Amino acid sequence: MTVHVQRSAVISDDYAVEGLPRAREAPPDGTAASPCPLDSYFDGIQERWRDVQAFFMEDPRGALERADTLLDEVTGSACSLLFGTLADLRDDWRDDKDTERLRTTLCAYRDHLQQILQLFDRAP
Repeated sequence: MTVHVQRSAVISDDYAVEGLPRAREAPPDGTAASPCPLDSYFDGIQERWRDVQAFFMEDPRGALERADTLLDEVTGSACSLLFGTLADLRDDWRDDKDTERLRTTLCAYRDHLQQILQLFDRAP
């Protein structure tokens, strides 16, 4: 199974995942977004994974314990990001009657769903 990490997570200023910097949504005018602050987090995960693999030669069981801890941390962070984004999306339309805003929020739902499906190689 191939897992793709989507680095364009979107969370609002009032929702922060413990230990993760906040991401910023792409500007509505279509210009490129600034580099994602999560890049340094993902780079740190890659570095820690390399350390786990290197540690295997010295202590195989210890390497597996570290791998378990790392995967548990990343899984928890990913879940927090996903639920945080969902909460933000819900807040965007609950009391809004503007059709254009509702349309753009529906597009954001679509994008979020596609990001999740990409994790399982099921994106359209």
